[in-house]
Amino acid sequence: MGMGNPSAEIIGLLHHYKGLVPTEFLDDVTQYAIDYVNHLNKFEHHELLSFLKLSEKLPDKQYNLMSNKLREMVKACVTDAPEKWDSYCLQPIQVVNSPRSEYYDLFADIIPMNLNYLVTKQTKDGYWEPTWVLGTI
Repeated sequence: MGMGNPSAEIIGLLHHYKGLVPTEFLDDVTQYAIDYVNHLNKFEHHELLSFLKLSEKLPDKQYNLMSNKLREMVKACVTDAPEKWDSYCLQPIQVVNSPRSEYYDLFADIIPMNLNYLVTKQTKDGYWEPTWVLGTI
C-alpha cells in the first residue's frame, strides 16, 4: 500500500478541522498528496477510497488538480463484473452513493444490479457476511 492509505484521508480530516491546523502545513501536505496521486500509475482500491475522502473536503481549486486522476483510479479499481462481487473487491455502490455522485455516470447501468446483489446477500438478521477471511498467525 502506498502513501495514500490512510494519509490522504487524514489530510481530508485536517481540511475538515482547518481552523485548528496551520495554513502553511495544510497547504504543504495537501500539495504533497496531490502530487503523489497524480504520479500514481498503479492503483489500489484502499488508497483510492482514502483519496476520495480527501477529495470531499478539498476546495474546488485543489480538487480540480486531482479530479482527472481520481476518475481514472475509479475506472481502474471498481469491479463492475457481478460475478466477482463475492470476492474481496471494490463495488460500484462503494464509490457511488447517489445519482448526483461524481462517478454515477461510469456505473449508472450496473448500480441497480449492485443494489440487488446487496439486498440478496443481506442475512435475515440484517448484516452482510464479509467477502474475505482473516489469515492465520
